[in-house]
Amino acid sequence: MAIIEVNFISKCLMRVVTFNAIIPVDKFGPQAENAEQKPLKTLYLLHGIFGNYTDWVNGTRIQAWAEANDLAVIMPSGENRFYLDDEKSGELYGEFIGKELVEFTRKLFPLSDKREDTFIAGLSMGGYGAIRNGLKYAENFGCVIGLSAALVHDTWKDADDARADFSHSAANYYPRRFSVTVRRAAVKRRRQRPKGAAFEAEGGGQTPYRK
Repeated sequence: MAIIEVNFISKCLMRVVTFNAIIPVDKFGPQAENAEQKPLKTLYLLHGIFGNYTDWVNGTRIQAWAEANDLAVIMPSGENRFYLDDEKSGELYGEFIGKELVEFTRKLFPLSDKREDTFIAGLSMGGYGAIRNGLKYAENFGCVIGLSAALVHDTWKDADDARADFSHSAANYYPRRFSVTVRRAAVKRRRQRPKGAAFEAEGGGQTPYRK
């Protein structure tokens, strides 16, 4: 099991970025010696707000889980930007996660280039980033997982089902989701909501990867 910290120049973010990678290619024993080395299935795993690329390795059992499932895991930093494109600053976090990082890691490591072998997941802010970019770049990801995803779903009932909207920016998403006013309003709505509500985009508790 190799744990690697990688630094490379991102064209989408216009600077050097860092990510952690778990690459299970150094197994021992008779079964490992006789086994054919196939391209690895890959999970792109996104951390939550106030975190960074070290969160999953330092705070969860992701290393053991990846080794047990023969799965490569790529863990970048989101820097509180919700993994969104910001056209004004020129930092394209969405394109970085959904396209550039996938292409770069496939060149660097023995990863499968098949859509069905490539997954994206995240917690909280990372859950939002996984859902948003997993859908926008659906040609790259065969499975999308949001763990307690930070979703603003108040306007979903009025959304146009015929048109996907990926135009949200980090500048307006953060205050909408985490401002004190919005959180108080959300609590009030939840208390006033009638029983049998059709939709609830909330989660909680520990993830399967937690120590």
